[in-house]
Amino acid sequence: MIEVLTAALVVITGYYAWQTQQTVGEMRIARREAVKPRLAIDLRKDSDRYGAVTTTNVGLGPAVAAELKLTLEPVVTEHDPVDGWLGRATIPAGHTIHWLPPATLREMDNMANWTERIRVSGTMRDIHGSLHEVDEALDDLEVRWSALRPRRVAVRSALVSDSYHPAT
Repeated sequence: MIEVLTAALVVITGYYAWQTQQTVGEMRIARREAVKPRLAIDLRKDSDRYGAVTTTNVGLGPAVAAELKLTLEPVVTEHDPVDGWLGRATIPAGHTIHWLPPATLREMDNMANWTERIRVSGTMRDIHGSLHEVDEALDDLEVRWSALRPRRVAVRSALVSDSYHPAT
């Protein structure tokens, strides 16, 4: 009888050891995901006509040794893409990089008409040293830029009678 109980105790202990290893593996993955950087592309409005492309680290950890390339992919295939580079930068969580487009595309209407897609590609590392590929794209530039444009509100002028005279 004691042999059966000992065997049952060995099996239960083995099961708990296996479950502990599973938990450790899940915690390792969760810890890595908790500090993983993630980049998002958007447009920033500088004025009614001008803007810039932004890349923000929306992840919880910094992007270390980020080597990024921003590409403005043209609508017309005869045009060459326009590239911008960012090399070996650290991008803290919540930090935004502003990419200034070439002079001919600084007016956002021009950029929205000329550019089909904005793409950020490259590599970055997290704080554990793991390498992550970056390939983010922003489409529908005209729709996004239209959302940033100021709203034109029709103002109805009040009818003022000829007998109205402001107090002097």
